[in-house]
Amino acid sequence: MAETTGIPGPGARATASFCLFLFALVGCAIPGNHTGTPRPVTTPASASPVWDVPPGPGQAPVSQYVRRLAEDHRGAMWFGTNDEGAICFDGREFAQASAATALAGHAVRGIVEDRFGVLWFATDVGLFAFDGAAWRRYTTADGLPHDDLWSLCLRRDGELWLGGIGGLCRFDGERFTAVPLPPLAMAEAPRLTRQLVWAIAEDNDGEVWCGTDGGGLVRYDHDGGTLFTAGDGLVSDNVTALLAARDGTLWIGAPRGGVTRFDGAKFTVVPELADLRAIVWTLFEDRDGDIWLGSAGDGLVRIRGTSPTRFGPGQGLGNRHVQSVLQTRDGRLWFGTSGGLYRLDGDRLMEMTRPAGPSRASGLT
Repeated sequence: MAETTGIPGPGARATASFCLFLFALVGCAIPGNHTGTPRPVTTPASASPVWDVPPGPGQAPVSQYVRRLAEDHRGAMWFGTNDEGAICFDGREFAQASAATALAGHAVRGIVEDRFGVLWFATDVGLFAFDGAAWRRYTTADGLPHDDLWSLCLRRDGELWLGGIGGLCRFDGERFTAVPLPPLAMAEAPRLTRQLVWAIAEDNDGEVWCGTDGGGLVRYDHDGGTLFTAGDGLVSDNVTALLAARDGTLWIGAPRGGVTRFDGAKFTVVPELADLRAIVWTLFEDRDGDIWLGSAGDGLVRIRGTSPTRFGPGQGLGNRHVQSVLQTRDGRLWFGTSGGLYRLDGDRLMEMTRPAGPSRASGLT
């Protein structure tokens, strides 16, 4: 059975304060643990938090390893870390998921918020849901193929797709359903296991794309899964990042050799990024249509049209290992790295910090 921490049993609905940040989540319930049909969140989006404290005495990194970034409908920012679980900032204070949630001390590799206001976290110890009042943990005991998750995608129809060491599955809020991978490519050695799904993205047509660890790229439509490999034009059979851009183009990142684009008919290597030799960990499209690429060693790249702009130490980036990118509703761009959190100010990156000392844990119990 799913592990819970203070979650109401069947027939109850959670209506409590959000992270003790005075944010009410009224009528929001975790799927699979509610009566009747939960109502989507309809409250107006709150403003992004004001955060203008530069590094200095008494300040510390948000985390040494910011793997994932998200902003919820209440305007709070969430940071998925490599070994500190989930950290939240509401514009006034930081709070960290406590040990009671079973999330503290673990890696968070995916964060999404569904239409009910429930936050979902893909971690190395299972799938977690937080409804603003309580946590629920899903593991292999609930049907997950494996507790070690690496990717998470919330489809437009509300279904979650999860990838990890044990392959791929779907979650409809009630049950997990394994999604079989087609026979995978064998030419390139995986970093961990060919069944590992590094990245998942849904394109404009509702098709789901999955990048595997040395086994190629898989597209799922109503006919099932179709495998694409380097023989079809990919720069690598190891696909570590995916982006379904608004113009319908699919961007595909790899550990080396750069990035491939798919226009619906053919794969083309992006020539401006052919010199990349580091792992492409993240691909992101901002509101202006610029594509951002974060790598493990080559820093940050912005692609505007056909012109790449690189950001490294000379532009204020203190760590070349960029794991995640987020644009908050105020338009600001944020970058999670292996050395903390950065925000773009003009053409320079500024490290964003928090007061030194442990984050308050009680706010997320």
